Amino acid sequence: MKRQIIGVIFGIGLFSTLPNVSAETIKMIYGNLPPYMYLDDKSGKVRGASVAYFEVVATQMGHTVEWVGPLPQVRFLRYLKTPDNEIEGAISIVKYKQTEEFLEFPDMPYFLTQPSIAVRYEDPLQEIHTLADLQDYSIGGMAGEELPIPFDTLKIEPLFEESWVQQNLKKLVLRRVDAVFSQEPFMLVSYAKRLELSAKIKLLSLPVDPTKFYVAFRKASPQSKRLVEQYNAAVKTIQINFEELLDKELAANKLR
Repeated sequence: MKRQIIGVIFGIGLFSTLPNVSAETIKMIYGNLPPYMYLDDKSGKVRGASVAYFEVVATQMGHTVEWVGPLPQVRFLRYLKTPDNEIEGAISIVKYKQTEEFLEFPDMPYFLTQPSIAVRYEDPLQEIHTLADLQDYSIGGMAGEELPIPFDTLKIEPLFEESWVQQNLKKLVLRRVDAVFSQEPFMLVSYAKRLELSAKIKLLSLPVDPTKFYVAFRKASPQSKRLVEQYNAAVKTIQINFEELLDKELAANKLR
C-alpha cells in the first residue's frame, strides 16, 4: 500500500516552554478510530498516534489531558455541540462549514489522509481514475458521510452502528457491498487485521485532495479562544512529526 499520511514538522525547539501558562487539566474526547485513537483492551489506556501527538502539544501548552471516551460518532458530535458540559475539545476533526459552527480551529491541521476505498482482493479494479470507475459499485460507509467531490454523486449505503467499519468489511467479503469508503485508510487496515481479513481486501486511493484533520476546541467553552492561541503557539515551539508517531503505532500493532 502506498504511503497515505503526510507528516508535518512544527518548529525547532523541542524543550522550549511557553511563558505565563497555568497548568490545568483539560478534558478532550476521543473516538474508537485505531490507529489514531482507541482504548487499548490489554492495558486499559488510551492509545493512538493522535492521542500521543496531542499529549505532547498539551504538555507544551502547560496542560495535562483527561481523555473522555471512546465515544461513538453520534455521541462524539453531541458532546461537542452541547453547551453545558466540561469537554474542551476533540482530536481528529475535519473542518467543515458544519463543524465550524460549534468548534474553534487552530491555524494548521496536524495530519492529512488520502480518502480511500477497500475492495475485495480479487476485484479487477487496480486504480481509481474517474467517477466512472466506481459508477456501478455499491459502497458501504459511515452514516452521514459523503464521498469527496467529484465522487459525491455516488451514494453511500450507511451504517449507524459504532462498529460501522467492522460491519462494512464483513459485508464486503460476503459480497453484500462492493467497496467500503473511509477518510482514514489506516483505520480500514487496522480493522481488517483484527478481523483477519487483510488477505481478502485491498485499498485504493481516491484521486482527490487529502483530507485535513485538526485538533479543535468547543466554542461553548469559555476558554476555547485561549486554548486555540496556546495550541498555535505550542506547535511553533516544538518539533513533532505525526508520521513518526503513526509509524510507531502501526509497527506496534504489526500493521507496517
